[in-house]
Amino acid sequence: MASVTFNSQLNYSGRGYIDGKMQPVNKVEDLNKIPRSQRFIGLTVTVLNDGVHPYPVDYWIKDSSNKWI
Repeated sequence: MASVTFNSQLNYSGRGYIDGKMQPVNKVEDLNKIPRSQRFIGLTVTVLNDGVHPYPVDYWIKDSSNKWI
């Protein structure tokens, strides 16, 4: 993954999120499509339809990059 260094603030005026990990996913299974190399403890992603709740639910990584809570 490429990296870019900025010496000043970034002003993004486009639609959507700059970081693809911050956008919601449709199903719980989609969480595992986020590469492990981009996961970290504390990462939170909203799942729009988790099959249990009738509303969006946040899932996050608490202890291991392999386990969503």
